[in-house]
Amino acid sequence: MKIAVCTSFSATGSKIYGNDFVETFQRYWPKDVDLYAVHEGLYPRHFKDSRTHFRHLLVEQNKHIKAFRKLIGERDRRAYRSGPRWGAAKWSRKVMALSHHVPDVDWWIWIDADVVTKAEVTNKWLRDLLRPDREVIYLGRPMYRYSETGFVAYHVGKERPRKLIETMREIYTSGEVFDFSEYGDGYVFDVARRRIYQNGDPSCFSLSSHLNIAGPGHVWPHTVLDKVMDHAKGPTRKNTVYGATC
Repeated sequence: MKIAVCTSFSATGSKIYGNDFVETFQRYWPKDVDLYAVHEGLYPRHFKDSRTHFRHLLVEQNKHIKAFRKLIGERDRRAYRSGPRWGAAKWSRKVMALSHHVPDVDWWIWIDADVVTKAEVTNKWLRDLLRPDREVIYLGRPMYRYSETGFVAYHVGKERPRKLIETMREIYTSGEVFDFSEYGDGYVFDVARRRIYQNGDPSCFSLSSHLNIAGPGHVWPHTVLDKVMDHAKGPTRKNTVYGATC
């Protein structure tokens, strides 16, 4: 089973948490799992090794980003606002990073860059998580407007997970996102997911389906992910962990 991890960070994010993400990945993840870190010009070069690949988003995805910026100017200036509901200019880059040049692997795992690995990620832990009957593994929040997408695993050796990734990018690049009530990648993920997977399809598996947390609750600590990784989700946690936010 071939596995690769993808993350991305802005220039500010690289300074605040990029080092910690890359350093703890290299320390705790199996040596046969590669990391693809997508940046915007600034990245922790001193952590580069044979399995850590740094990609420049604004170079490799420039065509799609330019096209989307043009749509923003034509459709909705709210796309440049901050916050989880609007900010399409920001959230679209996460999807662009995920969707560009998916490597030849079985599983393509997205992890937000404000995550640190705190314990050894064993091959057994990965096998138990990435079971062959699963195609997408995510953090659902049934009592909130959209899922948590700080961790999503896609079995890209199969057709439907690849289609899901492509659909998310198309929602942004086509401008369809501006027909939605909000523009964040979590909301877009759920729209695309429901188009491809029927409700209750066990191959699209939520790690947090057992939880009864209302609102935008932090579901990560209540799942198997918390055994090996911490997620400094949101500005309050980032300020606590890193002393800064972006």
